[in-house]
Amino acid sequence: MIVVERYFVIVTGEEVPLARVEVQALLATASIDSSIEWHGRVGFFSANKDPMSFILSRAVYVREGGIVKAEASWSCDFDKTELLQTVRPNETFCVRVFDCSRPRASMQDLAATIGGILKRATGARVSLTNAIARIMAIKVGKRILLARSQLSRVRAGIYSRSSRKRTFFHPSLMNVRLARAMCNLAGVMPRGVLLDPFCGAGGILCEAAEIGASVVGMDLNYRLLRGAMVNLQQVGAKEATLVNGDVRFLPISNCDYIVTDPPYGRVSSTRGERAVRLVNALLEAANGIVNRGGKLCICSDSRMKVGEIIKHYGKQPEMCVKIRVHGGLVREVFTVRY
Repeated sequence: MIVVERYFVIVTGEEVPLARVEVQALLATASIDSSIEWHGRVGFFSANKDPMSFILSRAVYVREGGIVKAEASWSCDFDKTELLQTVRPNETFCVRVFDCSRPRASMQDLAATIGGILKRATGARVSLTNAIARIMAIKVGKRILLARSQLSRVRAGIYSRSSRKRTFFHPSLMNVRLARAMCNLAGVMPRGVLLDPFCGAGGILCEAAEIGASVVGMDLNYRLLRGAMVNLQQVGAKEATLVNGDVRFLPISNCDYIVTDPPYGRVSSTRGERAVRLVNALLEAANGIVNRGGKLCICSDSRMKVGEIIKHYGKQPEMCVKIRVHGGLVREVFTVRY
């Protein structure tokens, strides 16, 4: 018998649109075909297998997530059977509350109320410092959902290896969160082969290597390439190849993923025009080297009109997310499936 459970995720407030598509992409990578119902920063979805371990170990913009166990009206009229499924009598637990409409609101009174209900119904003990079960009470409209929740397993590590903490730092080095998110959007998996033809100091390569992929990086700047080598050694990359060269002469006949951030500079300048030509060269070549079912994920300045270039080469962007950087600068992240 197939049992379908309801799950939730709470994403951070950093880049909510990007966080949402990251979760959807990871569900697809886990072979779960489910649409997500979003209420601000909280997403709910149903699945016949538990994807939370995978999501919490991969998603950089997910704060926590878990499985929904009980639901009631604002008056907290929970079913006792559901409460016993939420917390077992021999467990210690703590309660946290998240209001979808007011994510910054303090809900200590509601947390205390629900904690008392759970304690009376199950006999379990409250522990605010070392609880076995973390219970998340999620307020959605006039309903309250109780869920067993787990915190992200990847975010602490992401912050500990920020761009500034790389052995070799360069201002062009992509921030670690975006690099990891792009790898997730591309569906990068262990033992897959990833190409970054504009790898610079290796920000994307390092995140792909952390996931367990074999990485191939390419750049015209030899100094940055040497920096990428040092950074890959820092993360313990097992299979990495670096090539000093031009995207017009790719050193690889096939790969599973292309994840890249072209050096667009100021698109109104000659350098910007050159960047557009390089992206054209990449997208033309990608049709012949990305394995069937593989993906390309590219980040670019919105003024480069990469979406139009993708269509020019016979593909449709699977996804596009806009990220406002500062002033009038907007970056776009596209994915393309092959």
